[in-house]
Amino acid sequence: MSDGKLVLAKLLAGSNVIGKTIAEETAPTDSSKNNPSLVLAYTGSNLTTITKTIGSTAYAKTLTYDVDDNLETVSGWSAA
Repeated sequence: MSDGKLVLAKLLAGSNVIGKTIAEETAPTDSSKNNPSLVLAYTGSNLTTITKTIGSTAYAKTLTYDVDDNLETVSGWSAA
């Protein structure tokens, strides 16, 4: 059970949850994410950064490659 659902379950059961924050991830198509823009950045022929702007907030994913230009990792979204 996610932390948010656990807090909600405790709240419904009458437990003291003052000061807790409930946050749930929403789908990329959720109306809270209207009009995102994406910027793709390349180093040579490799895509290295994807930056998504939602409202006035920018988030980035970083892609890394091995010496043979094979994709190795893709980071999570982080504030840019």
